[in-house]
Amino acid sequence: MITLAIETSVRPGSIALLRNDVCLGQVDLEQPGRRHGQTLHTSAKQLLDQHRLQPRDCDAISVSVGPGSFTGLRVGIVFAKTFAYVTGCRLAAVDSLLAVAEFAEAAIDRLVVVSDAQRKELFVGEYQRDTQGEWARIGEIQLASQAAWIDSLSNESVAGSCIEQLRDQLPATATIAALRSHSPTAESVGQIGQRMIADGRTADMWKLVPLYFRRSAAEENWERRLAAR
Repeated sequence: MITLAIETSVRPGSIALLRNDVCLGQVDLEQPGRRHGQTLHTSAKQLLDQHRLQPRDCDAISVSVGPGSFTGLRVGIVFAKTFAYVTGCRLAAVDSLLAVAEFAEAAIDRLVVVSDAQRKELFVGEYQRDTQGEWARIGEIQLASQAAWIDSLSNESVAGSCIEQLRDQLPATATIAALRSHSPTAESVGQIGQRMIADGRTADMWKLVPLYFRRSAAEENWERRLAAR
């Protein structure tokens, strides 16, 4: 299976090309003075060209759907949906926090993953390995205040793109898991997406939307302006 994978929930974001379990290449999306939307198309073409592939050679496209950056998620998902429509390949929608758990060592069987939700809040997801050793989320992703989440910790293994910034506030009983990356990458999104597609868990390109927990700051500011008129 040849899979193009996109991760835009955090900066800088990345895009990867996989053949089955092998990552053929991965590149960061953000370049000086440029944003996800400006580099996605160019980076995808470069990756495919390097391996003498055309877009229609891809069997699947896998994309992170959040939680994460409002703008980044929108850009990545629009690209993935358009790519799937044009090429006819299958589409996988991947939980961005699950893509972090993918990096955990085999000895870790339960993990709490967090990412920065701004406004001193966190996106929090809890994951456990199933009988096949693959990660599955326990319950729903939550939006929690940093202080409340830290106070709730006891003996958990924790990870995530903002975990280093929180290190000094964590209780001594909590353990920061040793991962290859505490941020999701296109490679991990691609690996998970391939398993999802093999299991028949494909996404509907017409209905797929980012996993949001609240309106963006820009939308909330606009509503406040309208209410003040």
